[in-house]
Amino acid sequence: MRICFIRHGETNWNSQSLIQGQINNPLNANGIKQAENLADKLIELGTNWDVFFSSPLSRAFDTANIVAKKMQFQSAIIVDKNLIERDFGKIEGMQLSDKVYDLIISESEPTLEKVDLLKLRIINFIKSSYKKYPSKNILAFTHSHIIKGLKYTLDSNYSFRNSLSNCSLFQIEYDGKKIKEINF
Repeated sequence: MRICFIRHGETNWNSQSLIQGQINNPLNANGIKQAENLADKLIELGTNWDVFFSSPLSRAFDTANIVAKKMQFQSAIIVDKNLIERDFGKIEGMQLSDKVYDLIISESEPTLEKVDLLKLRIINFIKSSYKKYPSKNILAFTHSHIIKGLKYTLDSNYSFRNSLSNCSLFQIEYDGKKIKEINF
């Protein structure tokens, strides 16, 4: 099974470097254009995508819808709560800064979803997808910390401080036992 995790298109909060977490902000005009360009790129790559999943937050779901429409994907997009962005608790709405990154990485803010729980959600998504779609190609529209959490799970040298552009792709393969990174 192959899964391509895709970060949603840009929102106004992204353009202002504000932490959204589970706040449900819509795509802005640039985010819509990013999603359209992403669809063109996916079409150009020529992979046949069998299943579309999305976070329940509108910025991810709308990105998925734009891509699905442009790719003429006929099936319903499956919403999976495991793909929702990390719960940043009281940090949500704050401007990204070194101090905020320190709070996230040290997990010293008690209302922040801990990285172990984040990683568990990601692994649960991958395993449950494999049970239902063991030989399919899956697009999963999600958020920055879901993708960063998966990358961190596979590579402990990876840092949550690393930037991740809107509409970035992270592909993995899973054989029921091992997750293999394809590209990031």
